[in-house]
Amino acid sequence: MILRSRPEKRIKVFDDLRDAVPPDFKLLCSLPPASIVLTALPEWCDKIYHRGEIIFNPYKAVCSCTHYEFSLLCYPENDARRLCNHILKYFKERFGGKEYQPARLIAESARYPGELLLAHYINETDDYWFAYRENSPWVEVFINDLHWIRYSYNIVTTRWSYGLDPKNKEKLQPVIIANFSIQKGLPL
Repeated sequence: MILRSRPEKRIKVFDDLRDAVPPDFKLLCSLPPASIVLTALPEWCDKIYHRGEIIFNPYKAVCSCTHYEFSLLCYPENDARRLCNHILKYFKERFGGKEYQPARLIAESARYPGELLLAHYINETDDYWFAYRENSPWVEVFINDLHWIRYSYNIVTTRWSYGLDPKNKEKLQPVIIANFSIQKGLPL
């Protein structure tokens, strides 16, 4: 399938990369599963806040929204992936979010449907967090380069999202290829 953008004066053609992914695949990771624990907030944050009909307490990291209720089923207590938009917005407003990276970036990735799985790769020189979903060929890579940055890599097409690749892609790409694979023919 070919998609065309408008206006007609400057036609850009995009390939639909979904055709490259078989419908019955599963993304596998050889790294052990991980979770990212939230840093404790100061006690002055222990208040109940309201945003419309939503009630949340950032100190206890609880909220009344449906995203938070879904995350209770998927993620362990005090895991950053439990954070919903309401608590994330609070973090950004009060702290700028810098103290809570990469937890904040991973929590932002967990907002989308499906369980977000995590893996952590660390050695003497490198510290990478990987976030992925079993039904998606995309692996999100979180790299600490003075501050935490998120990149996305497609296992099937072996390319970086939007052509944005990290500085150390020559070191990172073999780590991704060695630890992530697509298994075809599995029921979802």
